[in-house]
Amino acid sequence: MENLLSLAIALVAGLMMTRLLKVLHLNLPDVTSYLIAGLLIGPYGLGALNIPGLGFTSLEAVEGMNLISQTALGFIAFAIGNEFRLKQLKKIGKQAVIVGIVQAVVATLCVDAALFGLCFFLGDKLPM
Repeated sequence: MENLLSLAIALVAGLMMTRLLKVLHLNLPDVTSYLIAGLLIGPYGLGALNIPGLGFTSLEAVEGMNLISQTALGFIAFAIGNEFRLKQLKKIGKQAVIVGIVQAVVATLCVDAALFGLCFFLGDKLPM
């Protein structure tokens, strides 16, 4: 019963976060609002207060919702895919591909540099 209550609170928190960000005139996608709500009610947000039924109090509680989590990710991916229009993609095609490749390369280089830096400073604690 506690898991059902936590799930209901998660759904309401996601919905309320989308509405709040629209009232604040922040043009963020709904998916971002759901992620922010998840962080707030997760084990490191409201769940850290250890109040039964208010958020997810542990990582095990979150992992227990794996089937629901995977289903929700499927719906989120569908919602993101629904935003793409073939006409728009044809219009910005070459530019979008170049930007996507540059972003992927730069992100990879930044993450690699950060990991190499951590390995250098932490030594044996974080092996390569």
